[in-house]
Amino acid sequence: EIPSQEVVRMLTALGLGLEEETAEHWLFSVPSFRFDIAIEADLHEEVARIYGYACLPTRISAFAVDVVNISDSLVEKATVKRHLVSRNFQEIITYSFIDPKLHQIIFPAQPAVQLQNPISADMASMRTSLLPGLIATLKTNLNRQHTRAKLFETGLVFAPEAGYPQQEKLAGLIYGPRQGLHWAHDKTDVDFYDLKAEIELLFALGGTTIELRVATDLPYMHPGQSAYIVAKGKTLGLFGALHPVTVKALDLNKAPLVFEIDIAALQSGCLPKASGISRFPEVTRDIALLVDKQVPALSVQNCIAHAAGDGLKQVTLFDVYAGQGIDLARKSLAFSLLFQHSSRTLTDEEIQASVDRVIQQVAEEFNATLR
Repeated sequence: EIPSQEVVRMLTALGLGLEEETAEHWLFSVPSFRFDIAIEADLHEEVARIYGYACLPTRISAFAVDVVNISDSLVEKATVKRHLVSRNFQEIITYSFIDPKLHQIIFPAQPAVQLQNPISADMASMRTSLLPGLIATLKTNLNRQHTRAKLFETGLVFAPEAGYPQQEKLAGLIYGPRQGLHWAHDKTDVDFYDLKAEIELLFALGGTTIELRVATDLPYMHPGQSAYIVAKGKTLGLFGALHPVTVKALDLNKAPLVFEIDIAALQSGCLPKASGISRFPEVTRDIALLVDKQVPALSVQNCIAHAAGDGLKQVTLFDVYAGQGIDLARKSLAFSLLFQHSSRTLTDEEIQASVDRVIQQVAEEFNATLR
């Protein structure tokens, strides 16, 4: 609080003229040479300057802040992006508007989200997936003689439903030679298993255990080279090669391998738990199972892991065979089962009991027999 007479004294001493004074305000005339004074705040500044900034009271502003609890298991989106960049992926950013013709080629059975007033004919639909943008970017690169691509994008997609709900997705694409041009590298193209490895590494960021289920109901994906990503019974995304019919319609020489995942599923991880290294010996048992050809090896492997019990440390598929010597409708899957206990040595009887449970369970679920 500064006394009124002191305010008037300071301002008149600066050459301002007091024109009017009431209980609520003053009215001053400003000399022509003070072109920097035009509004009320300028007068406040002059009073503060003459009175002395050091004499003005100060206080720390206080305001309410809502602190958001961030779980230690959260995998940040930036972490996911850095991981993909470390795997030689390049991030792209495309428009949410896409060409309706491209949408029709990729998703012939899915209606597009049409704009009433598009800015151009080739941007007349809202994307229901990130895949059209990735494929359009791939075609642009191929037209410029860049035949190897590893791309990814994060962004919102629009569901063709009432209200057009949005969901954030992560999608990626790999295409062309597995390795760059080099005298020591071969020219082998990427395949389904290259993309499968990338998917497993992505979910390993948060320690999420996933299962893969063969996808045969997606018209734009290859029925023998595509899979759903499943965790705790919920489908989190898909990956695989585009359908040959779709590849031909896109005028591509070979099938791109693509994936699309709900990014929230990647960010929801679990905290790692440390455990000591067992000092007790490992025991290995190998079994070869005959199953129908259409049975996925991963399904059999997951069944073995659940049936064997706590003593099983690792199960590995090390051989797949189909041909002479076995039924033409069946295939042989050979698994290596590694047993080890953390607190004692497993007996032969315990290991054999685990193997027997495995054989019984795979026989019930997949009609499997020992080879």
